[in-house]
Amino acid sequence: MILKSRNKFQYFSWPVVLAAGYCLAAPGVTPAAEVDITPVLQVSEIYTDNVTLSSSNEEEDFVTQIAPGISYSRTAPRLDLSLDYQFEALWYAKESDHNETYHQAEAVGEVVAVPEWFFVKAGAGYSQEIISSEAPVSVNNISVTDNRTDVATFTINPYLHHRFSDQLVMRAEYQVDRVEYDEGRLSDGERRQSLIRFGNASDQKFRWAMLASHRVLVSDGREDSVLDEWSIFLGHRFSTRLSVGLEAGYEDNEYGGVDEVLEEDGSVWRVRGEWTPNTQTNMTASIGNRLFGTTFDLSASRETNVGQFRASYSEDYTSEIERITVVDTEQIDAETAQFTTTTALDNEVYLSRRLRGGWSRERGRTGLELYGYTEDREYQITNDEEELAGAGARWNWRVAPRTTFLADGELQRRDFRGIDRRDYLGYMSFGLERRMTRRSVGTLRYQYTERDSTADSSDYQQNMIFLTARAEF
Repeated sequence: MILKSRNKFQYFSWPVVLAAGYCLAAPGVTPAAEVDITPVLQVSEIYTDNVTLSSSNEEEDFVTQIAPGISYSRTAPRLDLSLDYQFEALWYAKESDHNETYHQAEAVGEVVAVPEWFFVKAGAGYSQEIISSEAPVSVNNISVTDNRTDVATFTINPYLHHRFSDQLVMRAEYQVDRVEYDEGRLSDGERRQSLIRFGNASDQKFRWAMLASHRVLVSDGREDSVLDEWSIFLGHRFSTRLSVGLEAGYEDNEYGGVDEVLEEDGSVWRVRGEWTPNTQTNMTASIGNRLFGTTFDLSASRETNVGQFRASYSEDYTSEIERITVVDTEQIDAETAQFTTTTALDNEVYLSRRLRGGWSRERGRTGLELYGYTEDREYQITNDEEELAGAGARWNWRVAPRTTFLADGELQRRDFRGIDRRDYLGYMSFGLERRMTRRSVGTLRYQYTERDSTADSSDYQQNMIFLTARAEF
């Protein structure tokens, strides 16, 4: 049998190589380094009754998946470095022309170049992304579809950060994030961001800060988008539980189209508040005015006897370049959608209004997570609008000391931009996981996926059965 490889690692540009080399060789980081290396091997036999996600010509097949990988981490007084890599080979019993190989990788590093002054972060990734939600959408690489592309990303972020005193703290940084797609199927993109901030320490009773940021979104075949903001912040901490502040400034934006640039500018202001009544509850919120009108922001969490509640709401200008390359470290895993939230890998700037919420509970042998999300997008050049909403659940129940029942599911509704179309996309999965030894696990799992669309010939259903063994060495 012949295996084809879609992946080409020449995408990774020289800044990532230099940054990774510096992280490994930087002076002062070698002594007292803690290194952890974990090889992994996963083997699966998979049955599917609709391998191509067809609406009318369903084909069944058996797929063998072999996925060796390695996890590497290195920690030293002036260095944090981690690398995860997996090779995925797929063999199809009935259609050997579908045989394929994939690579998934993620590397993140940070080095303290000059203690208390200069730091460098760098990262790179390689994965697969859905090209368009109008075509068949798969939650893994098993289904055979041309609606998938390899994506290479990298980021490098040198920054200065120094605390001169309690009353003066400085941070200045420059960051480049780049995304490149396989074989030129889509327009590559890049984000360049500069930021400078002066202010006092966050633990002071009276707070002040001055901030300036400059974002440039570059995309092949499209004019650059430039997003600038300047602001001044004044705040007061009334107690350890409550602080309030006012931010005022100016926004100046240019949204790049294929052959045009739309300009927009004006004053902005926000009133911010943070309330922490106890160690179980935290809430940060703001209200104000931006170029698009009244704006709100919220981040809240609460621990109770019945579980942990989380909610967040945000409004900001962004694009698919930032969605793919920028990792939101505050994003909660239970609120992360299983299905893609992208309509198409188009780099037009849009205003995103996003609400997320979740609840989770671990009690005895049972764990349960519920999550939901909505997002409204307003595209700044075409004036298209898009709506997305979804909800899901995850449940695990330890039925025996080494056996766990697992179940999860999600339903997503999407109203597409620029066309009269609505899709409902859902899946459910359940199975048993058996820990065979301390470092090996076996899993038997069933998964059902279905799409119901108002567009002709876009409905499909798929049943899948997975038998998997995974071992760490």
